[in-house]
Amino acid sequence: MLRIFGLSLLITVTTELLFAFAAGLRDRDDLLLVCIVNCLTNPIAVFIHHHILFRTNWNLTITVALLETAVIAAEAIFFVRSVKTIKKPVLFSLTANLLSFSAGEMISAFF
Repeated sequence: MLRIFGLSLLITVTTELLFAFAAGLRDRDDLLLVCIVNCLTNPIAVFIHHHILFRTNWNLTITVALLETAVIAAEAIFFVRSVKTIKKPVLFSLTANLLSFSAGEMISAFF
């Protein structure tokens, strides 16, 4: 389980930092905040996802959609309050999470 947490966090932080850099973020504090926000939200989302996956019979698609929506909202709130260089924090969070989720799904498909 610890390996899953580590790999998920690595994929998420790497993907979202690359996106942030591509989106024009250059300030070191802003990039650090992207890392910190993901270190706060990713492990919680992964834990809840695995708990639901292995201990309930809930619909996985709905569960993932709800979890991702919560993560996007939480990250957007952090970005609205703390990063002035992100012009559209909700769109930024949505796109970054879509990319990192997709990257994780592609890697999972191969391993």
